[in-house]
Amino acid sequence: SPHMDSDDIRMLPNRFEGAVISYENKLHCIVAHFSKMAGWESGDDIARFKPFYEVLGLNESTSGVDLFALEYEGAALWLYHIDEIANIGYLEYGTEWDSLSLTFQFDRAKSIGEAYMGTIDSKTFGLLAEYTLKSYDFSFSFNKELGSTGSMWSFGGGPFFTSMEHLTIDTIGTKNAVACCCTAVYNFNKGSIGLSYGRFMNREDFHCNETDLFFEMHMNDHISIESVVANIDDKKGSYDDFNIYRFYVKMRY
Repeated sequence: SPHMDSDDIRMLPNRFEGAVISYENKLHCIVAHFSKMAGWESGDDIARFKPFYEVLGLNESTSGVDLFALEYEGAALWLYHIDEIANIGYLEYGTEWDSLSLTFQFDRAKSIGEAYMGTIDSKTFGLLAEYTLKSYDFSFSFNKELGSTGSMWSFGGGPFFTSMEHLTIDTIGTKNAVACCCTAVYNFNKGSIGLSYGRFMNREDFHCNETDLFFEMHMNDHISIESVVANIDDKKGSYDDFNIYRFYVKMRY
């Protein structure tokens, strides 16, 4: 889901424990309650399912996350209640014409109750444009924070169109945040190779650029290779420049 995602870019994906009721026809409806999380973004001892308040480093006990979702054709609405932390509403709508598609998103989060993670008052708008030309895919994504705090964080992954290997708009963590990303991908018989460039900034003290080169090949029905090289270039001194190198060989049984 948008704010609770497996985000399997690491060896051990995020997993969630809870109860789910789902109905799927032309209309897809989900009602769920989640109480625990494990995986690479869950903190220490990533193989153990932990209550969400422990994942967040809180001493206070909370009951977990309630979720309600509706999806119909190109539209989706996701509502979250994170006990004593925040209510979140996520809306997405997409449409397409031949080789061009446009998708819009709006994410609204507001702190509630004891607000154990501090004040949250975010309103994040997003646009994704995708175009296909023969074996090439091109995309442009944009996010803008319109609220009085930074964009809403997530339990694994995140919904925002400008998410890259390392940076996303909620990484900035302040109001007035803006992010944009351009991507080009070449698809060949057994895989693809692509390049992404993104800029992440606010009006005051944050400006980072990220460049990702990524590659994927399916050797056969059981073995695939994935690789990413990412360069993070900090223009404002928020943290040191660095590179990320990731290489996987995956075998499916």
